Amino acid sequence: MRYEIIDNGAGMRCQKCGNTTYHPEDIKNKYCGYCREFLTDDVVATSAIQPEWDMTLIGFVLDKSGSMSSQREAATTGFNHFVQQIRGYGKPARLTLTLFDTEFKIVHDNADLVSVPDMGYESYTPDGCTALYDAVGHSVASMDKELRRYLKARAIIVILTDGQENSSREFSRDAIKGLIANKEALGNWSFVYLTSALDGWSDGMSVGISAGNMVLYSTATASGTICAAAIGTAQYLSSGQGSTKAFTSANAQDYQDLGNKIKPTDVS
Repeated sequence: MRYEIIDNGAGMRCQKCGNTTYHPEDIKNKYCGYCREFLTDDVVATSAIQPEWDMTLIGFVLDKSGSMSSQREAATTGFNHFVQQIRGYGKPARLTLTLFDTEFKIVHDNADLVSVPDMGYESYTPDGCTALYDAVGHSVASMDKELRRYLKARAIIVILTDGQENSSREFSRDAIKGLIANKEALGNWSFVYLTSALDGWSDGMSVGISAGNMVLYSTATASGTICAAAIGTAQYLSSGQGSTKAFTSANAQDYQDLGNKIKPTDVS
């Protein structure tokens, strides 16, 4: 047998690559998204119809400026849930995590989801200013380079911030707006903007983020907002869409409920 049904039928583990999928259609059809093959009891049968997308690149650009101190636990807990949620779909995907304060740092550079560890509380210490534009610009550049390795790949970048840009040195607002417009015009890039800033909606609009891809949340529902983003990303992974401008269907009142369902990060 080339697969194993686990978790009381909720998951299927491929015996060839060792990866697990929890996507109902994959389990029903005995399909491994990593190997891109249908699995049978006796042989591995290569699909004559290949998946539309051979890779999805996911970027998470996370604010780590000083004002995020009140959201520190929510950010770490939410990010870990985000990775767990999208990893469970078993689709070919890589993750780029970029943290930014006065400067930016690409922590995971197009990493295989299997190799992305949990974010520890100690590794996310808010401080400094907000180099949002530089973080977005360099994340796009890194993901774009990786995207060119595949025949048919798509990319989505989720940005979470609680403040306004005030520290970038390389990219201006107009440069980021132009970059987003150029990438979206290709039909396989999406940009999502999650913000708790008072002027967050206008900030997102000013760089060309579509209204359907923006969420204005309160700091009390930060973890639930990231949870909603995880659900939106998982739905995007399982779809055939090249891009989306209707990222999350969650209502604002749902964020607290979603946040209550995920386990807080161990801060001991």
